[in-house]
Amino acid sequence: MNKEMSIIILAAGKGTRMESNCPKLLHKLGNKTILQYVIETAQKINKRKIFLICNQKILPISSCIKDHSIEWILQNKPLGTGDAVKQAEKKILDNEDILVLSGDVPLISKKTIERLRQYKKQHKIILLTMKINKPYGYGRILRKNGKIIKIIEDNELNINEKKIKEIYSGIFIVNGIDLKKWIQKINNNNLKKEYYITDIISFAVQEGCFIPTVQPYKDQEILGINNQSQLSFLEKNYKIIT
Repeated sequence: MNKEMSIIILAAGKGTRMESNCPKLLHKLGNKTILQYVIETAQKINKRKIFLICNQKILPISSCIKDHSIEWILQNKPLGTGDAVKQAEKKILDNEDILVLSGDVPLISKKTIERLRQYKKQHKIILLTMKINKPYGYGRILRKNGKIIKIIEDNELNINEKKIKEIYSGIFIVNGIDLKKWIQKINNNNLKKEYYITDIISFAVQEGCFIPTVQPYKDQEILGINNQSQLSFLEKNYKIIT
C-alpha cells in the first residue's frame, strides 16, 4: 500500500532563456499555459496537498486558479531549486512521500508518476531519468559501477561529463523525513551560487542509499521547456490539441 503523498511543483525559476517579458511558465502550449499542464497532472494524482512554489511574476495567476488543493508559496529570491523546496519544509510530514515536479516539464503523465510511485516503496528516494542523444541543458546522472552517485547540473559539467546521455528529469519522489534532513545540508558552493535540490542525491549516497531510477512511458514526457525553440519543438512534434 502506498504512503500518503504531497506534491511540490517548482515554478519559481526566472526563465531568462525564453527572452520574453511573459514568465516562462505562462507561455501557451496549445490552448493552455505550460504550468497548467503540470497542475492538472498533479491534481489527477492528489487533489488534497499540492504546494506550488512560485515567484512574484507567477503569483498573480493564483487568483485565477480557484482550487483549494493548491497552496501557493512565494520564493522571494531566486536562490535555486533547493531553496525553493525548502519554502515548503514546514508543510512536509515525516511519514509521507513527497513528489517533486518541475513546472516546465508539461507532458509528464499520471501513468508515469504511478510507475515511479510503485517502485519507490522500498526506497528512500527514486528518480525519473532517461537517456537522450542531445542532453544539453539537462542535469546528468553520474554512475559508478552502475549505481548513481550524484546528479551534476548542466552548467557544472566538465568535458567528460558532458558526454553522459542519461538526464535528470527534475522529477523524483522522496521520504518526507529524509527530504527535510537533506535540504538542511545543501550549500551554494557552485558556479551559480544557487542551492541545488539535486545535491540531496550525494547526501543519500553518503548514507548508503541505493537510488533506483524509472523511465517514462513516452520519451516526450520529460522534455523540458527553457527557450522558444523547445516550446516550438513540442508544439510541432507532439500535436498538442488546441
